[in-house]
Amino acid sequence: MVPSSALSPRSKSIANLSEIGLELIRTCGAPAHSLPLVDTYFTRLPPSETLPRSALCLANNGWIWDADPLQNFALRPSKAYLRREVIAWGDCVKLRYGDGPQSNPWLWEYMTAYVETLATMFDGFRIDNCHSTPLNIGVYLLDKARVINPNLYVAAELFTGSEETDLMFVSRLGINSLIREAYNGWDTKEFSRLLYRYGLGKPIGSMDAACLTSAADIPSPFAHGPSRPGIVTPLQGSVPHALLFDLTHDNETPLSKRTAEDALSTGALVAFTWAAIGSVKGFDDIYPKHLNIVSDSRKYEVVESGEYKGVAEVKRLLNHLHSEMVLDGFTEGHVHQENDLIESFDIKYIVLHRVQPITQKGYLLVAHTAFRKGDKERGWVDPIKLRRTKAKFIYGASIDIPSYEAPVDTTTLRGLPSTLKQITDFVPKEGVDGDEPYTEIIVPDTFPPGSILVFETQMQGIDPTLDDFCKAGVDEAFGDLDFVDLNVLLHRCDGEEKDATRGEIGTYNVPNQGNLVYCGLEGWMHPLRHIMKFNDLGHPLCGHLREGTWAMDYVHTRLDKQVKTFPRLAKPAAWFKERFDKIKATVPSFLRPKYFAIVIFEAYKAARRTVMEQCSEFVSNGHSFTQDLALTSVQMYGLVQSASLDPGKPVPSLAAGLPHFASSWARCWGRDVFISLRGLFLTTGNYDAAKKHILAFCSTLKHGLIPNLLDSIRNPRYNSRDSPWWMLQNIQDYVTMVPDGINILAEPVKRRFPLDDTWIAWDDPQAYSYSSTVAEIIQEILQRHALGISFREHNAGANLDMQMKDEGFNIE
Repeated sequence: MVPSSALSPRSKSIANLSEIGLELIRTCGAPAHSLPLVDTYFTRLPPSETLPRSALCLANNGWIWDADPLQNFALRPSKAYLRREVIAWGDCVKLRYGDGPQSNPWLWEYMTAYVETLATMFDGFRIDNCHSTPLNIGVYLLDKARVINPNLYVAAELFTGSEETDLMFVSRLGINSLIREAYNGWDTKEFSRLLYRYGLGKPIGSMDAACLTSAADIPSPFAHGPSRPGIVTPLQGSVPHALLFDLTHDNETPLSKRTAEDALSTGALVAFTWAAIGSVKGFDDIYPKHLNIVSDSRKYEVVESGEYKGVAEVKRLLNHLHSEMVLDGFTEGHVHQENDLIESFDIKYIVLHRVQPITQKGYLLVAHTAFRKGDKERGWVDPIKLRRTKAKFIYGASIDIPSYEAPVDTTTLRGLPSTLKQITDFVPKEGVDGDEPYTEIIVPDTFPPGSILVFETQMQGIDPTLDDFCKAGVDEAFGDLDFVDLNVLLHRCDGEEKDATRGEIGTYNVPNQGNLVYCGLEGWMHPLRHIMKFNDLGHPLCGHLREGTWAMDYVHTRLDKQVKTFPRLAKPAAWFKERFDKIKATVPSFLRPKYFAIVIFEAYKAARRTVMEQCSEFVSNGHSFTQDLALTSVQMYGLVQSASLDPGKPVPSLAAGLPHFASSWARCWGRDVFISLRGLFLTTGNYDAAKKHILAFCSTLKHGLIPNLLDSIRNPRYNSRDSPWWMLQNIQDYVTMVPDGINILAEPVKRRFPLDDTWIAWDDPQAYSYSSTVAEIIQEILQRHALGISFREHNAGANLDMQMKDEGFNIE
């Protein structure tokens, strides 16, 4: 005998396989035709006088690990059968369809007739291993079936290994539900993920329905006739709908994969999901072993009326509860894994809570999963605290299975003997934490793995009309604001806000995210758009809102503090405060993000409507993209203390860019103003702001130029040769676009500097001592350029520009 140490790795593998084969023979007996050592790859038909022997050998169907589902592994050039890569099924064979009906007319006609017959008999199809069926065949046959039964429901088993490929199969075949299985979760964490992914619905406190749904007129579907009032909810996309099984017919039993007791907890968790659900009798009756559904000829055990086996009694109760939650719209849920691992205890609790988002009624399930055989302990789990919520005990049970030995019966299918032990007289604890009442659920001392508790919950103190209250009166509160007020309400970057409030207020800092881009509503809308669209309640802003009400206080107090300068902001400030005060007094902390979003989004929409009402018809009646662009005219035009169009007092001005050119000398640039003025002011209809900027820059004309850096007209800098030409173009646009716009040419303008271009301070007696009309200023610009421009900048040197060489201050 050769020692194993002398064998090559390949020889060792062969030797190991031989040892396994011998052990199987010793244990199960020698292989036979009816009991082969491995599944056969081919089915051989009886001899035929008309067909050659080669035509009587058919390849068994099957599947391949990690294969490309779009490739037919039974066709050339595939060598999957020769390489024994196929995990074969012995009860069905591959059919040679070819590329289409022309390849095998008889087979396509035969299978079409078969599928059409099924469609007349059944309202739904289940496609096993859909990924193993060539896509063109599935599309063709399902199309034929839907001609017979247009409402055919198609559920499919699909394991492509890629969500993108899954979606392709779903869309091409028109699959209604993909079959998912709870027992694919190999531990509590993965099981919780499956429940969240396929059965959660929307998280509790979701914002999309409350915020993004709106009333609208629905056009006639016939392209003519009156429109109809309706409710519009944007479709955000979702994973394919799930038909979630606790266990399917062709997979191992709870006893094989986890423990027999786990049937109770897993069955309950599946029933609590927002999904279509399914099961098999073997799961409910707790069959000890997987059945061979093709060859097993035993009959089901018949029970008397009102008698139940295994977990069937609990499943009946929970299935009724599942139907109630679906029909009554318990669309929101929360799934949480409690105390997964503490010290040496492998503790597996999952809590699943379903809530009706309007009434805030809910049902809560506490399930002690049973992944580990032999574990009978309650283990450790923290008390489950429900804030501002009362809980009423409905049902509780554990299951006792004294033995895992399968009862021997050659004629009848029987489950493991078991006893359901109901939990009675459970009373949740109630208390007050700070100013917030709560209910606390403490798991009983006797609560072995597999046990469940079911509660009915009802949130306390929340007004069912709160959603409507948060939206009420918004147009009245925001309808009187002008463009400058709206700049404060919607925008203001950090530099603008600090300048306008003398450093008292800046942009809001969200922990773990950073400062918002704007102080106004647009600053909040930037993260909220993502949160509302995807219900991302794990976002740092949502966590911050759950921790406290500081963000709510900031929104209305920053407006309150600026009412003296902007008196029309008093109404919006009061509107915000009234709503946030009610939210703080009645809403539990976990729902604050939702109601904060409702208030902010309603205010944003109202402010946007107010902007559009004051814009030109081109904007107000235009596409939403046009209106989005028009909002930049509000974003860039506002009032700060250190930059103005008047050297004697602060007046609103246009920023050259944000956030870097927000205030002081860097805010208002001649070139930037007149490049953008047509789009920001003339196109949007803000003719007054356009006129004020034209007249302010006209007043500064010197050397035939207007300033590039205005600096509130106190210390303008003339270092831009193209700025006056941009201004002249805008004067021409003003004349042609504004009603009676030609009158601006006769508008008198007081001149900042004397005619001889001498530099003087803005408050010098010679400043503004004479006037010119806009038409005369146009003439002066043209004349000065025709004669030639030559001067040295005032205050040339390092004090003016540290980067400029001396000759750069000479303008020629």
